[in-house]
Formats: sequence, structure tokens, C-alpha cells
Amino acid sequence: MKNKDIVIKRRTITLALWILLGCYLTANIMNIIAIALYSTSWVEIFTMQGYVIVFSLVMFVPAGAVWFILKMLTYKRK
Repeated sequence: MKNKDIVIKRRTITLALWILLGCYLTANIMNIIAIALYSTSWVEIFTMQGYVIVFSLVMFVPAGAVWFILKMLTYKRK
């Protein structure tokens, strides 16, 4: 049995990181809006970062699924 290596291209990794960064920024903006709407302390921007990170990962999963589906639909065989 021959072992095959899985190669992930640099472009794919960078795109995934940009999508993750977008999810993180979106979660932070939603946190800031919630702080402003509910008139709570602005210290919550720092104290709620754990929840922001978890929520950005939760947003990343469907975004990754959509990205994967679009990639499969536009895949061209050699």
C-alpha cells in the first residue's frame, strides 16, 4: 500500500484565513453593536473575546461549507 500525501495549496490556506478573519471582524462588530444597544460597559469588548472567538468559529463552519460547495460546482477536470 502506497502512502499519498495531501497537499493544500497556499492560495487555499490564505483564502480560508481571510474568511476566518472576516468572521472574526463580523463577530466583533456585532459585539460592539450589542454593547451600544444595551448600554453596557465598554470593557465587555475585551472580556467577551472568548465568546467572540467561539461565535466566529461557528460562523466559519457554514461559510466553509458554502465555499466548498461553490468550489465543487466550479471544479474543472483535467
